[in-house]
Amino acid sequence: MAPEHLTVTKDMLSPYAEKLLDAQRPRVPTEKLTPNLMDKTKYVTHYRNLQFYLKHGLVVTKISAFCLLSKPHGSNHGSISVRDNG
Repeated sequence: MAPEHLTVTKDMLSPYAEKLLDAQRPRVPTEKLTPNLMDKTKYVTHYRNLQFYLKHGLVVTKISAFCLLSKPHGSNHGSISVRDNG
């Protein structure tokens, strides 16, 4: 569900994906942005994505930090406030 950068290893491939591999060309592991259901640590996301993930069953066990973004009415510049809960 929540995407992250990871290197897809051969043991992560489905049987169908393994069938698609070409024996003539060697497989080179490459980092990809991959949606998956694996546990996340130190995951950074927008609050709207977090709301979506929670609605669809994601369980949050710890929030290590959060960031508040604000833009005063009529201003072209915003401000960032970072809070660390660690």
